[in-house]
Amino acid sequence: YKTTLLTSIKLKWIGDKLNKCRNDKMDSKEFYKPIKQQFNDIAKWYIVYLKKMTNFETFLERDENGNFKLFHLPENMEQNYRIFEHLHSSLLYTHTAIVTIDETKMLLKKYHNKEPMDFSEKFLLNTCFIYGIQASLTICYNEGINVRKDKHMLTPEQMNKIDHELFINCAYFYSKMMTHSGNLFTVKALLLWSKYMLLVLGNEISDDIFAKAVY
Repeated sequence: YKTTLLTSIKLKWIGDKLNKCRNDKMDSKEFYKPIKQQFNDIAKWYIVYLKKMTNFETFLERDENGNFKLFHLPENMEQNYRIFEHLHSSLLYTHTAIVTIDETKMLLKKYHNKEPMDFSEKFLLNTCFIYGIQASLTICYNEGINVRKDKHMLTPEQMNKIDHELFINCAYFYSKMMTHSGNLFTVKALLLWSKYMLLVLGNEISDDIFAKAVY
């Protein structure tokens, strides 16, 4: 069950409808019992991500000047290209114009060649990674392991670690939006960040980020 589609109010309505058709009436506790644990787990997941976003500073170290030290992006280029392949495969079914293959390749090369990158480029690259990781976890993982005979597919444990670290990076960039001038890459980063939040948290936060991107 997804709580965005099957809310407690909808479930109560279903329970009431079923009770009208049954001789032995079920009380609310009995009706919710089979899915109570799942709703509890989803609520905990929501709180964990919300706390990571609002308290991202607790996950970051500081350098000798007191500035935050962000997590490094993955170094293996072949694995990175696989993540970005999944990113673009996923975007084919949604908004193909958010970010192009040429843009992601350019950003990856700049990062790995240690070329100077501005705020918007770093923000976009991090959001590309975490959305690509989600795409890998949700639609491509089993297919990639079973069909492709190479070592470029990350394990779920590796992907979850990268997702956690780069989520913290993105939360940091998002918190600094007011102090940096925006450009097209900033808008693209916000749109991807919004789509990612829709996957992991739901509409409440996603809509707010989307509004910042378009207004």
